[in-house]
Amino acid sequence: MATTLTKTVKSATALFCILTITFFATADRALGQSMNICPFKIVLNATGKAESVQAVIPMSLEPGYTFSQCTATLSIGGETIADSYAARYCYIDDNLLIYFDRSDVYDNPVLETMAGSTQTAAVEGNLVLVNADGDNLVVPFIRFDKVLIVDPDKK
Repeated sequence: MATTLTKTVKSATALFCILTITFFATADRALGQSMNICPFKIVLNATGKAESVQAVIPMSLEPGYTFSQCTATLSIGGETIADSYAARYCYIDDNLLIYFDRSDVYDNPVLETMAGSTQTAAVEGNLVLVNADGDNLVVPFIRFDKVLIVDPDKK
């Protein structure tokens, strides 16, 4: 009887551990704690025609609501870097697209101290949705991605 009880407790403990690991792995994805920063490599002395740094955030909207507006802040390595200047929602891919001025990001002196490292980028803000009756729904969010900060002048 004791061995049966011991086996049951061990099985229950193992099942609990597996479910806990699965929950936290799934919860992180379910909460959408991910995004893609484009470009993922920030080359500080880069020149080019790109006007923005873009955050692409997979996100489904609440049923019955459509995109109205979004405000967000980009932080890298825990330091505030830039505020968004525009956002739009892609209904085909269920992605929220948030734009940050490229010069605001690349010219931020804080990034020079991070050169040669990979940092965590966070985009935090509020998404405003509207339904057919004109009611607004504010959805706060925060998402994360890794970015590589490169300064070719520093060797």
